[in-house]
Amino acid sequence: MKEIAVYYKNIIPSLKRIKVKSDGSRTQYKGRKNLGPMTSWPHPSNENNIPCFCESQGGTCGRNMLPGLGLEIWHDFSVSHHGSGPVDSYGKDARRGMDKDTKFGRLSRYDFSHCLDWCERNMSEPASNRKRKGKWSASGSYQWRGYSDGLYPGEKYPVIPEDRNWQQLPGSNEFYTFRAGSSYKPELHAQFVPCYCSTLGCPHTNITNAHSEYYYVHQLPSSRSRDVDSEDE
Repeated sequence: MKEIAVYYKNIIPSLKRIKVKSDGSRTQYKGRKNLGPMTSWPHPSNENNIPCFCESQGGTCGRNMLPGLGLEIWHDFSVSHHGSGPVDSYGKDARRGMDKDTKFGRLSRYDFSHCLDWCERNMSEPASNRKRKGKWSASGSYQWRGYSDGLYPGEKYPVIPEDRNWQQLPGSNEFYTFRAGSSYKPELHAQFVPCYCSTLGCPHTNITNAHSEYYYVHQLPSSRSRDVDSEDE
């Protein structure tokens, strides 16, 4: 998601906040591997060795903050079985199109670079004959990316960075909105449900803030192998 944020930041230099809506898969979005890095997004992007002031009364914990993007991020999750939509078919459309062209001899696929090249040439934007009124879907151009696992030196694609290990967030599975907005500490504000009221105040705080939590999420020094992410990550 950081690449997406940087892409839009370059187009809109005044951009201050990114809003994300997704399903709540704990192995992808609603887990420590996503929620942990989110806390560094609002941090300054071009400075290092800035103390982390996450202790009470503004004290430092002795750690340094990770460089960020200078952007707030609000990530809202749908409840179980309510996060699907047109976006779920984008990858399938590409696969079906490549299968069809392979069948009729218009495409020979030997590695993922052939697939990426096909997608860039044939799926640069959503089909014009698809009706999207009232749906969450892409309305502009598709942005395709290719990455390498690092096993083949000299490839032209960026290597996927190794997984970092992050603190767990006990009880995080009970929340459906997470917001990172602090530029001086790795803070994550979790609420039961999203609220987009103005700064004048929300008339339904008894619902939106009926259950909320502030997390301080630090990167751990060493990674651990985990087969399954727990509910509290």
